Amino acid sequence: MRLLATIAAICALAACAALEAPPPAPITYACDEGRSFSVIFHPSGESAIIEINQMRFTLRHEPSGSGAKYACDVLVFWTKGSEAVVEMEGKRAYTNCRPAGR
Repeated sequence: MRLLATIAAICALAACAALEAPPPAPITYACDEGRSFSVIFHPSGESAIIEINQMRFTLRHEPSGSGAKYACDVLVFWTKGSEAVVEMEGKRAYTNCRPAGR
């Protein structure tokens, strides 16, 4: 009986460990004028976290005609292929951005 309980406990712990995926790695973008920022995309694709100007914003995925668009009240992050643009308060703030080192 003890052996069965031990096996059940080990299986339960193994199942929990298997469900926990490692957090996604941030992608750093290098832009014009030597500016940069980093983005962590949620595995579901429904949201992203952007760290920019020593601030952190949680963005939600929004429909776009082409590429991918993530936004919050003050910031929009667009990607198409390997290029990205960031708009802050309606103005393009970061342009010609590409993943650093790629």
